[in-house]
Amino acid sequence: MSSSEGPKTETTLNSQEKLDSTKNEFEVKTKVSSDVKKTTTHEQMAPLEDQEYSSQSTSNASKNPISSDQSQEGGEWELLLEKLQTWWQQNNPQIELKRLIQLVLLAFCFLVLLLAYQIYGNFLNGLDKVPLIPELLQLTGLIWFSWFSAKRLLRSSDRKELFIELNNRWTDLLGDADKKG
Repeated sequence: MSSSEGPKTETTLNSQEKLDSTKNEFEVKTKVSSDVKKTTTHEQMAPLEDQEYSSQSTSNASKNPISSDQSQEGGEWELLLEKLQTWWQQNNPQIELKRLIQLVLLAFCFLVLLLAYQIYGNFLNGLDKVPLIPELLQLTGLIWFSWFSAKRLLRSSDRKELFIELNNRWTDLLGDADKKG
């Protein structure tokens, strides 16, 4: 029985030593965290033994925009007003308003275009479901294309006239490049 009690005692002693070392580490970390709360600069935190914990504390301290003398109560409203005043002085509000109006107008035009697309698509889907309408529309398109080809594309003089007319419309749409230069 004494041989079986020996390993249990060693295991108990090892567990006790581990518990004591963990307790000591916890006390050191608690002391370090109370010291970190008192210090605010990285140079004061550098001598600490636990570098990982101190780097986490500095990142948390750098995220806090309010300094220690402002951390009592309030001050946020004044800070917000100060930031708004500096932004107002740095930026021209009339230009910003014009940009905002252009953005809103662009978004509105996009929504109108999207609505028109939806209405047009629903109209075509409705026509597609009516019997014989799709076939009649295809026949109408084929007849018009045949007529246009016979009238405007068969003779070379008519083709030249068509290309001149299309070129004139294109320059009217885009403007003449020679006049801009």
